[in-house]
Amino acid sequence: MPEPEGVPQESSFDIKWREFDEIALEFTKICLLQPDAIGDVTLRSTQLTRHISLPDWITASLSEFDYDFIGHVLPVVTTWCRTNCVLFSIHFTQTDGFSCVFEPDYRPNLKIEAIEVGCNWNLCQLLLAGCVAVAKRLDRVYPA
Repeated sequence: MPEPEGVPQESSFDIKWREFDEIALEFTKICLLQPDAIGDVTLRSTQLTRHISLPDWITASLSEFDYDFIGHVLPVVTTWCRTNCVLFSIHFTQTDGFSCVFEPDYRPNLKIEAIEVGCNWNLCQLLLAGCVAVAKRLDRVYPA
């Protein structure tokens, strides 16, 4: 079906960034339990309604989550996974990019199968998407 006149067609680059923005906001709402968070697509960040308290080995408590910066994403994802008894691993190949596997920790009350997300060059997006997929299968989600 042709696009209506005057409406610019979205490029594949724009589609990928829009999907990334959407998954980041979904992560904030579902995993961090902040349904009123607001995404800012120009800065690739999310304004949080309350601070994320991270462990002492991480030097910051975040009030703004820069989801396109691995320095913010990795500590938040790591803390969220530890809190929710989920292990994750990151794999990389020069041809396909990154892939991540999320699986339940040793605790038997987690009734989820391993989830693999991947073959993408955007590691931040994969980590956030994996957490969202896991959170949708958990009985109860604990924020980071």
